[in-house]
Amino acid sequence: MKRFSSSRKSHAGKPRTAGFSLIEVLVALLILLIGLLGVVRMQLLSIQNNQGAYLRTQATYIASDMMDRIRANRAGRNLGSGTSFVDHYEDFELSTQDATADDFPADPGCAGSDSGCNAEQLAVMDMREISAHFVDVYGVGEGWLPTLPQGIIRIEKAVFGDNDEYTITVGWLEQDWDTDDDGNAIRADSIQRSVQLRSMIRRVQLFGGTESSGSGSDGSGTDGETGGGTVDDTGVTGGTGVI
Repeated sequence: MKRFSSSRKSHAGKPRTAGFSLIEVLVALLILLIGLLGVVRMQLLSIQNNQGAYLRTQATYIASDMMDRIRANRAGRNLGSGTSFVDHYEDFELSTQDATADDFPADPGCAGSDSGCNAEQLAVMDMREISAHFVDVYGVGEGWLPTLPQGIIRIEKAVFGDNDEYTITVGWLEQDWDTDDDGNAIRADSIQRSVQLRSMIRRVQLFGGTESSGSGSDGSGTDGETGGGTVDDTGVTGGTGVI
């Protein structure tokens, strides 16, 4: 009986171990680290997508603004006499990276005048104001930044009978994110992106005031321009944005 009691006492007094081993702690830390790396990667992608969406929105705004200016200035698109017309918007191109002070139009100086701007001056003013998104047109100097990093704008025109198709391309340089072999976030190669806006504008040429909408022998038309002829829109027959 004593022997049995001594055995129970010895068993009850034996120390018991509890808790986690070092290996279990390391495994838990490894799983946590992998999860944190995934969160960081998602955050970088979110920042990249937000920045890309912002730049795309700015590029779309610039292209739309320029297209609206072209539509509004009918005589500026086509000035001349007889069958020879000059488009002051055609083949305009400007790049942030390569532009100099001679590449963007000079101030025509008509904005503050009593007579205002004629069609040609208005076209020059339009391109000058659009150029301010890409180069330091107004001489701000230090602290000036372009709207789009290494941005570029290009205006092209194709003639299809009585229709003029304008294509405005606005591009920019966008840097991508990537991870190295150790999972650290790094800057990847730059990507050239662009927004392209096309619009087909139907025109009617008026020469010598022979059309019913003309008045007088000087060829003045419905838009009030004088000379050999003017161009009047019958409407935009098509306008699409291509990204």
